[in-house]
Amino acid sequence: GQSYKDHGNVDKAIEWYQKRIDMKYNDDEEYISYISCIEIDFLREKYENIVKYCENAYKIDNTRLESIYYLLMYYNYINKNK
Repeated sequence: GQSYKDHGNVDKAIEWYQKRIDMKYNDDEEYISYISCIEIDFLREKYENIVKYCENAYKIDNTRLESIYYLLMYYNYINKNK
């Protein structure tokens, strides 16, 4: 997913990050895949999966703050655009 993301092919990146998530092999890689999906969705202004991605990342590792940070960013965005 990272190579596709780096080259701007975000749809393919999301597809491969999702495949990595579905493997359920390594928690750290699964967490980073969720965070990467969140970052891509923010960039392309597709917000429908943000909360789900944040919640899933938090369930994997609740000691890391990226998922909380992005969830707060999402709610801040929603509140500003009411």
